[in-house]
Amino acid sequence: MTASRTGRLVHSHIEKVFQELQSKNRLQIDCVHQSEWFYEDVNHWNYQAALKATEQVWNGTPSITCEGGRSVDV
Repeated sequence: MTASRTGRLVHSHIEKVFQELQSKNRLQIDCVHQSEWFYEDVNHWNYQAALKATEQVWNGTPSITCEGGRSVDV
């Protein structure tokens, strides 16, 4: 799914929910920034160095997630 399609769907959903409120207020939605998804190869040497450092500091193997964060299983 593209970022622009996701943006349109979110915009549409917010407008629908707002209309259901029957509010006297006005709704204006401005998208400040939109870009396509970013995904990197975890086998890149930068990621591997970070994984090794995390293992040394936290004494556990990090779990790789695709949501911008890392957790350590200990």
